[in-house]
Amino acid sequence: MCWVAANWNQRHNVILTTCMHFLGITSYSLYLLHPIVFGICNSINFKTCHLPFVVMAFCVALPASLLASRCSYTFIEKPAMNWAKRLCGKV
Repeated sequence: MCWVAANWNQRHNVILTTCMHFLGITSYSLYLLHPIVFGICNSINFKTCHLPFVVMAFCVALPASLLASRCSYTFIEKPAMNWAKRLCGKV
């Protein structure tokens, strides 16, 4: 990825930087939540839609995992980090 970032022109670097920033801040949540989201999507798919696994994984579970990880970062991780900073600042 570093090679791609170094060799793309400026317009593409902005897109790549934005994507890498998003993945960077949500990576821990994505790591924690993706098995749960994939399991839920797979069980719903098995019971109702019967999509091929690859289609379900890339078109349903991956976007759902990214959304869940972003929500987790925004509503759980970031407030917890801010609270910890305030708590450490008072000590």
